[in-house]
Amino acid sequence: MTVKWKELTTNVLTRLVACLILLTVGVTGMFHLSSLKQPPAEVAEPERPLRVQAVRAQPED
Repeated sequence: MTVKWKELTTNVLTRLVACLILLTVGVTGMFHLSSLKQPPAEVAEPERPLRVQAVRAQPED
């Protein structure tokens, strides 16, 4: 290998390792923060009555 190839290989490997470290730190941080989140409390929702207009029906003979 020439000196130029050696520098290029070292530069590429350094960038690759730096990117992998940054990605690993980000993913680890995301999982850590998501594990701290607590689910919301269960709340019983009562059934809501619907407002309608009703008409009384009378049979006709």
